[in-house]
Amino acid sequence: TRASSLRRCDMETLHAFSLASAGLALLAAAYSSSSKQLLFSFCIFEGALGMYFPCQASMRAQHLPPSMRTVINSIFRMPLNVFAVVSILTTPTRGFQATLESGGCALLVAMVLWSLFAVYGSKKKLA
Repeated sequence: TRASSLRRCDMETLHAFSLASAGLALLAAAYSSSSKQLLFSFCIFEGALGMYFPCQASMRAQHLPPSMRTVINSIFRMPLNVFAVVSILTTPTRGFQATLESGGCALLVAMVLWSLFAVYGSKKKLA
């Protein structure tokens, strides 16, 4: 209807505004000459991020069907996680230490997943 299309347009406009203001704030931070200007531009950037994530969640709820939302979000998070791990492991100043930290985090995640599967698996067997 007219009200829902108007609301979606407003949400998309707000989303575009948050992206534009975040970009301008980072540009201002790159060319700032004083610490006050730098702090102010980072505060603007944080405010833009505060608008971005609720807009993103609202648009995701509007455009993705609920049955597929989790799968699609997981698929889009995987490349980001791979990029983060590769960038940590290829940093020349923290090579071995980063490898140990990443391995420890991966081991911790594996232990948590194993315990979740053990708990929920045993509940399904009892039911």
